[in-house]
Amino acid sequence: MDKNNNNPPIPSDFFLYKNSNGEVKVEIYIFNEMVWLPQDKIAQLFGVDRSIVTKHLKNVYKSGELSKGVTCAIFAQVQIEGTRQVTRQIEFYNLDAILSVGYRVNSIQATQFGIWANSVLKEYLIKGGAMNDERLKNPQMLFGKDYFEEQLARIRDIRGNEQRFYQKITDIYS
Repeated sequence: MDKNNNNPPIPSDFFLYKNSNGEVKVEIYIFNEMVWLPQDKIAQLFGVDRSIVTKHLKNVYKSGELSKGVTCAIFAQVQIEGTRQVTRQIEFYNLDAILSVGYRVNSIQATQFGIWANSVLKEYLIKGGAMNDERLKNPQMLFGKDYFEEQLARIRDIRGNEQRFYQKITDIYS
C-alpha cells in the first residue's frame, strides 16, 4: 500500500456485528474497496484500550504474520484541536490487520466479534457463500457500489449451470 495518501478514506457508519447488548456500530473507512480503521476505532470495535491494540499490532508485524507495508497506510485527517483545525497523518490498518488484532485481544467484545466472524466463515464453508440479507434488502452504498446486481448476476450464472446439469441427466435417460 502507498505509505502516504493525501486522499483520506471515506467514513461510513456501518453495523458490523451483534454482541450481547445489541448491535456494535463502528465508523469504518473505505478506500480502494477495502475497510480501514485507525487504532482508536479498532480499540472501540473490540472494547479495549488503544494501548492493547498497539501492542498486538507490534506483535503481528514482529512475528511476520502480516507485513506492515501491505496492511497499514497513512492518511491525512483533519482534526479540531481547541479552536484550531489541524491536519494529522494517521496510520490506518486494513481488514487483515483488524482481524489479526481481534483474534489476539482478550475482551468480551472481541470474543463476540470472533463468534460472529466464525459464523460467517462457517456459513461460507458449508453453504458455499455468506449473504447479508439486510444489506441486500436495504442496500448501503458500501465501497461506493450497490452489490445487489452483481449478486443477482452470479445467481443467474449458477442457475444456468444447474440447467445444463439437468439437461445432461435427461440426455442420459432418454
